[in-house]
Amino acid sequence: MLGIKNFAVLYFTPETVRGARFERADKQWKLVCCSSVPIDNENPAAAWKSVLKDIERRDTLLLLTGALPDGVFFQFNSVELSNKEQRGAVELELSRHLMQIPGDRMFQFAAGTPGEDLRVPVGVYIFDSKALNSVSAGMSQCSCRADGFIYPFLALEPGDPQLFLPEIEPDFAFFNGSWHPVGNSGESTVDQWQELISKLVKLPQDGKDGFDFNLMLPLLIVARMVITGKFVRNRAALAVLPEKLRPVRFRGHIIVTILLLILIGLNGLWQLSRTWGADYRKYKALQSENRKLKRDIDSARRSSKRLLKEQKEMERVIAAGTGDPDVIAKFALLCNALPGNVLVSSLRWSENSVDMVLQCEDAKLDLPRIINPLGYWKIGQLQQRQGGDSAVATINLKLVPKRTEVKK
Repeated sequence: MLGIKNFAVLYFTPETVRGARFERADKQWKLVCCSSVPIDNENPAAAWKSVLKDIERRDTLLLLTGALPDGVFFQFNSVELSNKEQRGAVELELSRHLMQIPGDRMFQFAAGTPGEDLRVPVGVYIFDSKALNSVSAGMSQCSCRADGFIYPFLALEPGDPQLFLPEIEPDFAFFNGSWHPVGNSGESTVDQWQELISKLVKLPQDGKDGFDFNLMLPLLIVARMVITGKFVRNRAALAVLPEKLRPVRFRGHIIVTILLLILIGLNGLWQLSRTWGADYRKYKALQSENRKLKRDIDSARRSSKRLLKEQKEMERVIAAGTGDPDVIAKFALLCNALPGNVLVSSLRWSENSVDMVLQCEDAKLDLPRIINPLGYWKIGQLQQRQGGDSAVATINLKLVPKRTEVKK
């Protein structure tokens, strides 16, 4: 996330394995340590192990460099394209630069920065996939995993001095974008390369701690590619190592991160249970109290309505009259006054009137003559009806006290 702070480069040849570790401190890159170990044909992995131990690689970015059997390198000019589009352009260029394309081919490429003419130099290294077997065997035997393989000439930039690496290409030197046969002169450009690399990396003196600039030049060129950012820009295009040879970066960090996230989540749940749980319990208690208050209010309302109704009934009873204290005597006089052939079928006695339904066989019964002598009542309403086939007449009689006026 904060950029590459340290890395290591291993340079392998059929005879030797060389390595160096680079670190950055105070904006200055420094070659910290280096090692060179010859390969024992009976135990090739021993050289890899020894170099890895000497450079104290630890958990840094590790890149491999060197030449693969029958590998071919060439350059062509392209334009600025995406990685996928640039790969398609490389596919089209293969037939122009190779007489025979390997059947099970693999290639890696690195695009430079556009020049004034907007042309982008693209270096391509193509080889048969079986060429990685020797590298895979050495890495597997020493339990080594690398982040990538970079052919040294892919790290070249326009304007670089002539590059002659006899351990990789003994008969040709690369200059101005093409291969040139090695002559009697012109291939010795080590001083120019040393001056160029020294501007970017603080190098130890030749001979100190086994450092030899001539022998370390290929891995120093790859180191320059990392330092200038070209490796990061072309990382996907350079990827050729199988997955089993690449390390799983940040696995431990991811596991620790997941565990910490789980712990943070558990801590958050615990805190939530303490705060939200307590608030929830208070909320439920308030809800229960609220329901109880509603029940009490409803009960109080019902009690209030019942008491109000009882109060109104009491007020009505209190407001009602005490009645007539002589009602029994008056009722007896009324009964004695009625003839024997009169039947009282209905009687309703109130404070202001007496409603009676009488049945009588005498259709000419003179009720006013009977009632008026009593002195207490007078006839308020009299209605008599008799059916055509019936001998019994029905009389509706309403008596009112003589002191009360009859409402018509």
